[in-house]
Amino acid sequence: MSNSRIAEFLATASIYSKLPISVEDRAELSKITNGKETYSFDAYCPKCKDHSVFYFSDYQTYWDLKKEFKAYNTRVILAGFGNTFPEIIKSEEEKFRDLINWNRLSCVVAHCSRETKHEFFVFFNIDENYITKVGQYPDVNEYSYSNLSKYEKMLGKYCIELKTSLRLHSNNVGVGAFVYLRRVFERIFFNNYKENSSKLTISEDDFNKLRFTEKIDCLKDYLPEFMVTNKNIYSILSKGIHELDEQECIDYFDTLFESIIMILDEILDKKATEAKQRTLTNKIAKIKGKFGDK
Repeated sequence: MSNSRIAEFLATASIYSKLPISVEDRAELSKITNGKETYSFDAYCPKCKDHSVFYFSDYQTYWDLKKEFKAYNTRVILAGFGNTFPEIIKSEEEKFRDLINWNRLSCVVAHCSRETKHEFFVFFNIDENYITKVGQYPDVNEYSYSNLSKYEKMLGKYCIELKTSLRLHSNNVGVGAFVYLRRVFERIFFNNYKENSSKLTISEDDFNKLRFTEKIDCLKDYLPEFMVTNKNIYSILSKGIHELDEQECIDYFDTLFESIIMILDEILDKKATEAKQRTLTNKIAKIKGKFGDK
């Protein structure tokens, strides 16, 4: 088993993204499309409801696993042309040329390491200089949304906006995705402010006059540490909405999305720790109560 930037691109890139390929990449690409090696990547499996390792399979192995040997025409689509003709010894460069000359949709299939029936297909085109991802089934959002349900209680309706940012990004809408990410970031902050405003020495009017990064400094004792340390997340999101172009927002999206997930997870972890502490404190008090003042 081996990993590659091409396999990672096919697995995680948004639809219609392009990946430049060099002469050195061609042999690797041929191996992926002809099923000569197995490549892996990490992803969330909505059917397992957990993160897992997925494998791009050798096509013959895939159909053996499915117990369904498909006919000629189906294998033309799934095998990337490598397994559809009589065995001819070709170099990797020749195989790459075949892919370009046919100029047709290619596909690779991946399956979950826990259950081979949990699979998805990636469709792409290849030219001299680029791979273009043109489709994926199931929808990439299915692999993302299921893992966000744990934030619904915390975010309320804003969890839908977190999912919307993913949907927009998956369709190469960069600025729009930033709009929804910033709304989620603001909601996390103002939920915290609502809970702790009475503890602050600053009035609400004076607080509202502060710049957003100054508001974070003012509330820093009550905010997630990652949010305080990386308060410039808000500035970057704002710059994306007002100044950056679509591609720049698309390029920066993953880092900012994962940062917001980090903040949300920090909040959940803190709440879980506090709940466990309360439970244990109550149990200790009950045990102590059995002994009276002894």
